[in-house]
Amino acid sequence: AEGRAVSGQKTRQQQAGRDQVNRGVDAGNLRQVSVEPLGVVAGGVRMPYERGRQIGGTGPGAVDRTLGRHYGEGSRNGGLVEQLRFDNKTIIITGAGRNLGREYALLLASRGANVVVNDLGVGISDSDGRAATPLENPADAVVAEIHAAGGSAVANYDSVATSDGGEAIVQRALDAFGRVDVVVNNAGQVRMVPFPEFTDDLIETVIATQLRGALNVSRPAWRVMAARGGGRFVNVSSGAAWGGAPGGAVYGMAKMGVIGLTRSMAAEGGPLGIAANVIAPYAKTRPGTGFGEIPWSDELGEWMHPRKVAPLVGWLAHDSCTVNGECFSVGAGHFAQVSLVMYEGLVDRDPTIESIATGGAAMRSGPTSTIAIGGGAGALAQMLEGFGR
Repeated sequence: AEGRAVSGQKTRQQQAGRDQVNRGVDAGNLRQVSVEPLGVVAGGVRMPYERGRQIGGTGPGAVDRTLGRHYGEGSRNGGLVEQLRFDNKTIIITGAGRNLGREYALLLASRGANVVVNDLGVGISDSDGRAATPLENPADAVVAEIHAAGGSAVANYDSVATSDGGEAIVQRALDAFGRVDVVVNNAGQVRMVPFPEFTDDLIETVIATQLRGALNVSRPAWRVMAARGGGRFVNVSSGAAWGGAPGGAVYGMAKMGVIGLTRSMAAEGGPLGIAANVIAPYAKTRPGTGFGEIPWSDELGEWMHPRKVAPLVGWLAHDSCTVNGECFSVGAGHFAQVSLVMYEGLVDRDPTIESIATGGAAMRSGPTSTIAIGGGAGALAQMLEGFGR
């Protein structure tokens, strides 16, 4: 359930007067944070190096979440590491007026980034698109909150659903800050409808924002990054891409497309210094509603709070992160890489329907290998083994 505020389009006149940027961050000071071994502080949430290691609680090494409204250094016992900061970096975050996108904007601004807070300012509806429009674009409130904390941000209201909108979002960053270093493609609209009842207009809404939206913003940003020698993309998918959800066929299709897009961007961008990764976030973005079979409670809202997703976005957005082309599941303080794997498979050079039926279990069991970016070589090796002999 990622942030569903979608970026939007308004006139340049509506943005006039909003370009006075508060650059209150001291870019010369690299702060330090205290961490416990086998962990790294990111926005007050420990991100473990050791898979499956449970963290949290009280006592020595517990996370300190009291610094600032949401995010901070998170002091704890152990050695000191340099805080990962974004001073002088410009980060575009689409759909950043509410929910997950807002959390990304607040965290990255608190670490010194110049943030372009993009949001269309429409009402949020998961079915027919009919919802009350906010009286004020929520992007403005996020920018005001960042300014009040001494950070640097501007609002943008253009739509990710069109190429012109994507160009305008990137131009907004260039006009305000002169560069683009990171794009977080978070915006998208959701339409949950029984599969046979999907109409063309509902399909178009989902595809235009959830899939083409990432393309529309990334292409002009890519050109800027390539000219400067590199940059980073953090795209947003969903567990619906691989888990499926009743009523979410088109949404799941678009979100799986985001994963394919990200891996191709990573393969092509690597030689240019451009990295691309993708997350599948789980968070409670609708207070008062349950999570699956779990009914709503304040405890659930805190357990699944969107701010617990933001540190992973921060890490993937940072220059020190060497990961490229990977997908991560994240929610409630759990972080895990999701990989594509291939079984060793069945070899039958003269197959029939019956031989596949008889030996088909071999396709779905046995040793596996992870498919790397630009991969497929493992499958090709099996396919061509013995050819020409």
